[in-house]
Amino acid sequence: MTVTTTPRRRRRLGHLAAALLLAPLGGGCTVFTDYNDETRDPRRAFERGDFAGALAGYRQGLDATNDSLLYHLEGGAAAHVGGLYPDSMRLFEVAYRKIEEYQQRALAGDAAQVAASILVNEKTISYTGAVFEQVLLQAYQARNYFLSGKRDGVIVEVLRCYDIVAKAREIYEQELSATQGEAARNNEGVDVAGVTATMRQTYDYGDLSGAEDVYEINYVRYLNAFLREACATDSADFNAAWIDMKFVADRFGGEEFVRRDLARLARRSGAAEDAAAAERGLAPLPRDAGSVALFFECGMAPRKTEVKVYFPTYMGAAAIAMPKYEAVPNPAAAAMLVIGDQKVRTTTLSNVQSIAFRYQRDRLPLLIAKQVVRLAAKVAIQSGGAAVIRNNAGENAEAWAWLYGIGMSIWNIASEQADLRAWRTLPQTMQVARVHLPEGQYPAKLVLLGPGGNPLNEVDLGVVSIKAGRHRMVNARSIGANLFADVPAEPYDGQVGPRAAADTQVQDLRRPDATAPAEDVRRGPAPPRDEPRPEQRPEQRPSAQPPAGEARDLRQPDADRSARDPLDPGAGDPLDRLARLLQPGRPVCFQMVFEGGKGRDVAGNTTVDELRDESDERGRRLVVLTSNFVAEGAPHYFSFVVRPDGIEQVDLYLAPRGAWELAPKDTFWFKSIPGGEVRFDAPGRGFASRRGVCNVARGAKARGQVSVYLRTYHVDGAGALRY
Repeated sequence: MTVTTTPRRRRRLGHLAAALLLAPLGGGCTVFTDYNDETRDPRRAFERGDFAGALAGYRQGLDATNDSLLYHLEGGAAAHVGGLYPDSMRLFEVAYRKIEEYQQRALAGDAAQVAASILVNEKTISYTGAVFEQVLLQAYQARNYFLSGKRDGVIVEVLRCYDIVAKAREIYEQELSATQGEAARNNEGVDVAGVTATMRQTYDYGDLSGAEDVYEINYVRYLNAFLREACATDSADFNAAWIDMKFVADRFGGEEFVRRDLARLARRSGAAEDAAAAERGLAPLPRDAGSVALFFECGMAPRKTEVKVYFPTYMGAAAIAMPKYEAVPNPAAAAMLVIGDQKVRTTTLSNVQSIAFRYQRDRLPLLIAKQVVRLAAKVAIQSGGAAVIRNNAGENAEAWAWLYGIGMSIWNIASEQADLRAWRTLPQTMQVARVHLPEGQYPAKLVLLGPGGNPLNEVDLGVVSIKAGRHRMVNARSIGANLFADVPAEPYDGQVGPRAAADTQVQDLRRPDATAPAEDVRRGPAPPRDEPRPEQRPEQRPSAQPPAGEARDLRQPDADRSARDPLDPGAGDPLDRLARLLQPGRPVCFQMVFEGGKGRDVAGNTTVDELRDESDERGRRLVVLTSNFVAEGAPHYFSFVVRPDGIEQVDLYLAPRGAWELAPKDTFWFKSIPGGEVRFDAPGRGFASRRGVCNVARGAKARGQVSVYLRTYHVDGAGALRY
């Protein structure tokens, strides 16, 4: 094979060589890095449930040259699962702006971006996200707004989903047309048929007939329908929700909850005949029914691994490196929502793993065209450079040309690395369950199920209020066998009277009603741990309600907080200052943080139900009793004994049989060790702490070293106190 070079061809080869050699350097040598290795530590923190630690780790890469979007996506997901919704909203908002900017550039024809991705590999350019990642970003953001109570912004975020999809379709068609045109013009020296066959074989993921369209994700359409109905302000919102639900019903029309949702939305949209058809054969619901929808995300999304194939060339060798999705093992299969006497198992609406597989398979025409152009460029530089050397290097020209060919072969193979970047904190599957119940309050829990239906874990959700005609959300995620859940507050919580299910009797002992025992059982003073607790019934008083106010994320110090919090305890004795902040009805947060992640951390917001200022042989102490919460069908509360140097004692009390008693040591047991303090961060904000040893989880005999905190304010992102 004879290669001739003209001045024009030599200039073109020089330009290609410069692009090949310098593009990796412009991205901070990202051509030689592995995103999976770089993010291992925060991902491991996420997998063990240390969401604050994962968030801190991902924040370190927010300014990464080419990977900034991914770090925002990963951090946003970690904050979302951890209930740190303000952090998640901020990160996802930045991520959306980055995607919006990319889409605008792509639609305007950003040739430089496309050329860079073709000539070297896509690791050398900014990550813009797979289409399904871009859509799921907005699904998370819309849910963030709903879960954090910012309902007026929900529909705006929902609409962004559709905008992203419309632009993504157009961008793909433009990029495919441009790249295939370039591949048709420049494929000299490339075995196109061999490349095509190799890539088709690599991306053979088996039967994907059940995998959904990467642009139209079932779970997102169902979520959008739920959010649009829950936040509807006019008939147009109900009609839009009905359209989304019809999309889901076309695929899951056999599911009872989908049929009920479809019928209800059809009726709200004025389509009585469609409503009647959807609910035909279903038992009628009570007139005062409301619903709870569980949005459950299970497992971890697939990761990318590299498949590299080598090809001989005229002057040496070259390679193509392909990123291929690989499943991440998941011991869980579903979740079961138990509320009152109802038990409902989740239905998988979307499989992110299958979506990712189909995404790569559907993009094969574009991926093949890129590889052909890239290989052709490398072959041209290799053979063209050798020809130039032969024509100009004198008597040793052949030897120099041979050495050049070897060097370029080494560079071609080394620089050809697969782009392994992917949003790793996404779930494997996205599932939904929905239950309709008459208005009332019901004990609830969530059970994680294995493939055979065997229980792997469970979380007590406390008492859940159902309001007639209203629809509330439970947000949950499993990672391995760990299960995390949040039941965001609704305005009607506390306004709905108890309505026990047929086989579940729950009574809030602070709110007597017709079903209460003849004598209301009340709390007595907190005794020393090893002394029996005497039964006492102090006079009743109305249950304290938490004051309205803005929560604060402890990881984000707020310089002007004092200006917004009028309660200033002033100086003086620390117990005097704490006592002013711990009056009945004031907010508190109980936190338990285990060292090394060897236990289940707790962060629960509640209120002070009672404060006692006492003295004993050791001197003065404050006894702080929290408001009641329900766990495993029985009322509970925590009691704290606080000294000037920090928390001395933490006790859990429960009333499974109508009388308060100290929780068994196998349920909760805290033994303090040296190390604690009372501190005031700002006017109106203080805490008491103590190090100690405690059960690693409720009901666990194993114990671990822990730091406990009683904070005099609500922590942003923490749910209601449950244990």
